[in-house]
Amino acid sequence: MFQIAADIAPDDILLYQTNIHSQRFTKDKHISLSLHPETSFFPSTEPAMNLITFASPLHDATSVYACRQNLFDRLKDKDFLEKYGLPQYGKLSICDCGSAVLPTEDVVCFIATGGTEELFREKLDQLPKDIILLSDGYHNSLAASFEIASFLDQHGISARMVNIPLETEAPAETTCDTTEDENRNRFGNIYNPQVREYLSRSTVGLIGGASSWLIASDVDLDYLSSEFETRFIHIGIDELIGEYASVCGGAPEGTPSEEERIRAAENMEMALRNIVARHGLTALTVKCFDLLPSCRTTSCLALARLNDEGIICGCEGDIPSLWTMMTVYAHCGRAPF
Repeated sequence: MFQIAADIAPDDILLYQTNIHSQRFTKDKHISLSLHPETSFFPSTEPAMNLITFASPLHDATSVYACRQNLFDRLKDKDFLEKYGLPQYGKLSICDCGSAVLPTEDVVCFIATGGTEELFREKLDQLPKDIILLSDGYHNSLAASFEIASFLDQHGISARMVNIPLETEAPAETTCDTTEDENRNRFGNIYNPQVREYLSRSTVGLIGGASSWLIASDVDLDYLSSEFETRFIHIGIDELIGEYASVCGGAPEGTPSEEERIRAAENMEMALRNIVARHGLTALTVKCFDLLPSCRTTSCLALARLNDEGIICGCEGDIPSLWTMMTVYAHCGRAPF
């Protein structure tokens, strides 16, 4: 849970971390936030919106919280709260998800960063039945909220997503004069003969498996293979790491220069191309983050270039996204992103 230093004025709060799952805050590494006096970092004893914050331990406090100053202020504005259907108390109580005891009333789950899906699943039993997921435009917040919402939907759990766009973003157009069936008919049957032919000729490499935070992305590969005749090949991440080492001799030592970083990304592209050729792949997905410890580079450049050439690539081992990209590519003849 968060603690407030006793000798700090309520509008200039010093935070430090005491929970187990992360060491984002310490007494030697802290941030100062200028927060309204009606903001509390304890479960509130008065009626308030209880904001439970889910943030990845890979993110530091400054990046997670400092950019949310304006959001926290807006969450105490009753007109703003009414607009988004949030608890309208005008007071805000912020609680870290790692706290020993979580509030159970007037709870809003703030998905502050990506990589929090597993953490949310672990805390699900401590959350109220009617879940509100709050996201914004920073740190992959919205993407993580979608994954969590999909997971909850798969398990029959009621949830409502509330996304607060950045103030610089234009409001999204939400009105539509056509029904869902009409929209579907306008696009046509996605699995038309052309798409099915493409899928039946596809060989998909699953390099490294799926990332652990993809809690709603399980796919029945046997069904896809039976229904669409698509072939899936499981390829260990060690094969890609070994291929990368054979191409470049290993990761550079010390802090790489910009030129070395670019060269490393190009070497990863060559390594992936070798694997594509070896296994006859027409599409692939990579568990990207597993490359960082040993290769000290990512596959982003490689995936982008391969996509441009019609070898459809997804990242993080996300098979549902890759499958959607493949069907859209077959339907439209253009590389999706």
